Amino acid sequence: MTNTAMTNTEANTAVVRRLWDEAFNQGALEVLAELVSDEFVNFASVTNGPQFLTTLINDQRSAFPDMRFTPLQVIAADDWVLTKTRWTGTFTDRKSVV
Repeated sequence: MTNTAMTNTEANTAVVRRLWDEAFNQGALEVLAELVSDEFVNFASVTNGPQFLTTLINDQRSAFPDMRFTPLQVIAADDWVLTKTRWTGTFTDRKSVV
């Protein structure tokens, strides 16, 4: 019998991969409400939860319209997922704050 259920680690890794691919690379910001908890806190910002990432991604995509994040390495254990990524893009908007 084959177990086809995803482990927590596999499920968390899939969420992080979707975050990079769909939200950052494709600009599909509607997935943030599904993937990011309202309790997410960025201590360097007054905005938290999915709204923080919405603002961040919009600002980045404005300055780098062709930006692309490529995960080079993914390390996952239990509830933790770490990615080493390559970020490429052409800076085109000097008015944007990144």
